[in-house]
Amino acid sequence: PDLPTTNKDEIAFKDGKWNTVERKIVHTEDLADMGFSGYRYLEPVKENEPTKFIQVMFSNVDELEHPRIKVGLRSAFSNYLDPKISTVHGLSGVGKSAGLEIMVKILKKFEDYAMSVELNQLLSDPFIKAKIRNKRLLVLQDLPDNFKDFEKIKTLTGEGLKTERGFHQDMVEFENKLKIWGSGNYLAEIPEKEKNSMY
Repeated sequence: PDLPTTNKDEIAFKDGKWNTVERKIVHTEDLADMGFSGYRYLEPVKENEPTKFIQVMFSNVDELEHPRIKVGLRSAFSNYLDPKISTVHGLSGVGKSAGLEIMVKILKKFEDYAMSVELNQLLSDPFIKAKIRNKRLLVLQDLPDNFKDFEKIKTLTGEGLKTERGFHQDMVEFENKLKIWGSGNYLAEIPEKEKNSMY
C-alpha cells in the first residue's frame, strides 16, 4: 500500500525522533521518512564518538577536505536528493573505500538504505537501477578515469522522481533520495560541455 506523507526532517529511533532541522529529539505524530526503530539515539558527545570510523575515514585525507567529507556523509541521512557526487580517490591500498564500505554495511544492516555497485554494472543493467528505490546511499566502486554514458549518471543525480522497473516487476515511480559516493584510483575527467553543471 502507498505510504502516507512522511516528514523528511525526522529520523525515527526507539526513544524518539531526531529532527535534522531543529537538531534535537522530538515527539510528533508525523511519520518519519527514515528510521532505526530498534536503536536508541545517542547524543553526539565525546564518549559516543565513533573513533575507529573517524580514523578510517579521515586518516589519509588533508584536513582541509574534512568538512567536505562530513557534508557528504551527512547527506546520506538527509532524506533529500543530493545532486553532487562525492569522490574519494588515491593510490591503491590506502583504505580510501574502507569508510564507505562501513557506511554501506551499517545502513544496509538496519533498513537496507544503502547499496554498493560497480559503475559499469549500474549503467549496463537496467534492473539494478530499480534497486535505488528507498536507498539513501549509493557507493560506486572503482570509478573509471573517464565517464561514459554520462547522461545515465546525470539522471541519478538530477531527477527527484524516478521511474524504474525491477526484474519481473511493473514500472514504479518513486522519489529519488540518493547521496552518491564514488571511489577510485583516479579522478574521472569531466566532459567539457558538462563542467559547468558538475562543478
